[in-house]
Amino acid sequence: MISIVVPIYNAENYIHKCINSILSQTYSNFELILVDDGSVDGSGQICEDFAKFDSRIKVIHQQNAGVSKARNMGIKVAIGDWVTFIDADDYIEKEYLSGLVKFALNQSMLIVQGVKKIGVDDKIIQILDYGDRLYNRDNIESLFHDSDFFHAGFPFGKLYNLSIIKEKHISFNEKISYAEDLVFMLNYICYIKEVKFIRGANYYYQIKTLGLSHKYNSFESEFLMYSKFIEYLKIIAVSNNFTITKESLYYAAIQFMRSIYSLYINNGYFFYKRISIIKQLKAEYYQFIYKYYFPKIDILKICKFLFLNNIYIFDLFCVLKFRRIRFLK
Repeated sequence: MISIVVPIYNAENYIHKCINSILSQTYSNFELILVDDGSVDGSGQICEDFAKFDSRIKVIHQQNAGVSKARNMGIKVAIGDWVTFIDADDYIEKEYLSGLVKFALNQSMLIVQGVKKIGVDDKIIQILDYGDRLYNRDNIESLFHDSDFFHAGFPFGKLYNLSIIKEKHISFNEKISYAEDLVFMLNYICYIKEVKFIRGANYYYQIKTLGLSHKYNSFESEFLMYSKFIEYLKIIAVSNNFTITKESLYYAAIQFMRSIYSLYINNGYFFYKRISIIKQLKAEYYQFIYKYYFPKIDILKICKFLFLNNIYIFDLFCVLKFRRIRFLK
């Protein structure tokens, strides 16, 4: 049986389509866990109404605590053999579950499928189809040379073994608000033998348009994401006897600098506090950033140069620039 966990917060305009797409699956051996994360619209009642007509649906109401807490609550009550996650404003094709579960040949694996990115009008913006690939103990290192892996950090489009998650106490880190799903996936990979990418993109992922202040979280949250990313990479590399790939370190360097930029994008860090943090991190990570941080846009190239050469000018530059731009890529 598959446990489907859907975290919900103020999604009354989308949740009907999401739930109906799940209930229309050709694969019917599932439980649907709807976790209402303190919605103040009609989402909670909509969930209850659906549950009245389908015994496979469980509804949980909790005070608003964020998407990670909601997913963790879903994991806690799930009783399936496998678990997958779906966001409340997304939907799936009717063959989605059957397409995943037919590749669940052993317990110690992760199954990954691509997604279709859509706009608010359901127009397809991009199709991510990773094709058919299998990574195991013999070639797991090559997974971390694959740029698709880092772009597949969504919580959805995947099938996880629930017993491994529960036995190894794997959960979404509730202190991380960005890329917590990628950290979750890396933690899970520490304990499995195979990662299977399958052809297709039967999940429709609605792109959320957010301003810069919503893209970045506190320094503590951003730096924790970087730290956990590196921690799990090291575990996987050591246990499989390979050196962390350059591609992984390039990605890690981006996450490290995100944490630095968050000092400027979110208010609350005054000059002396910022300088103290930056001075300490520069001393420890100078060579790492020099070797592995290669931003593509000019403003970030300037940031790298200043960070490595003069943190006071770097600080002034970031104060003037990052509080005025809307988006970073």
